[in-house]
Amino acid sequence: MQTGKGSTVLPTPKRQIEPGEGLESELAALGKKPLSEIRSLWIEHLGTKPPPIRAKNVLIYSLAWHLQAKRHGGLSAATTRRLLRHAQRRERAGQGSVTRHRVELAPGTLLKREWQGRMYTVTVLADGFEYDGARYNSLSEIARLITGTRWSGPVFFGLKKRKSDQHKHA
Repeated sequence: MQTGKGSTVLPTPKRQIEPGEGLESELAALGKKPLSEIRSLWIEHLGTKPPPIRAKNVLIYSLAWHLQAKRHGGLSAATTRRLLRHAQRRERAGQGSVTRHRVELAPGTLLKREWQGRMYTVTVLADGFEYDGARYNSLSEIARLITGTRWSGPVFFGLKKRKSDQHKHA
C-alpha cells in the first residue's frame, strides 16, 4: 500500500513475529512447505489473501521479503523515491513501462473471441474466469486451452494490444 509521501506501508498482520523467533530458520523452511501451506502462512503473517501466483518460488520470495521487511523495515522513503525516478526515466527514454496497467473487469462481463471459425465466450468472475463450465485463474490459461499454444490472455481476448502492434502505431 502506498502513502502520499512515497513510503510503503505494509498491511497490519494477524500474526506478529516476535523478536525471539528465528526468522532465518522460518525463511529456510518455506522451501520445504507445499504451496497451500505457504498461502496459509501468507494469510497468517500478512492478514491478506495472497496474490494469485501459482509459481511456488515466486510466492516464497515475496512472502520472505514481507517477513524480512516486517522484522527489519521495508524500503526507505529515499529508496522508494529513487526507484520511482528510475522508472520515470525509463518511461521517458522509451525503454518501456516498469508498471503493469491492468484492465479491471466487472464480474459478469462476457468476453467473446472468434477463433478458427468458432465463437468462444468467457465469463468474468470475482476471483477468476469461467469457460466451458470450468473455473480458471487467468485468461492466459483459457487462451492456451483454446489455441493449443502460449498466448497472452488479455491479448487473445482483445483487452491489450500486442507489443508489435503498439510499435507500428507509435
